[in-house]
Amino acid sequence: MCSKLEDVHFVALKKFVEQLDAFILNRQLQPHLEGTEGTWLAFQGEGRRVMLRFALGAIKDCMVHQHQGGFEVEEAILNELVVAFSRLCVVD
Repeated sequence: MCSKLEDVHFVALKKFVEQLDAFILNRQLQPHLEGTEGTWLAFQGEGRRVMLRFALGAIKDCMVHQHQGGFEVEEAILNELVVAFSRLCVVD
């Protein structure tokens, strides 16, 4: 029977938000967010381009391989992404 990957927990989200915020002005940085089950995402500056690379984790008894990819994101939305990720840090 194959397990389902129903949720992913991210590690050190607050640190990632700080790195992503700094990345807006310094494209030499490479903010990287680790998650459970081998999931991660990372921003990378390539000149004026901003790439978001990711891996969706593998489930040990079902999906033995990660699914990886990437795509370009517009510079204009980086501030919005910082705000969105920072909202994930808030715990009531």
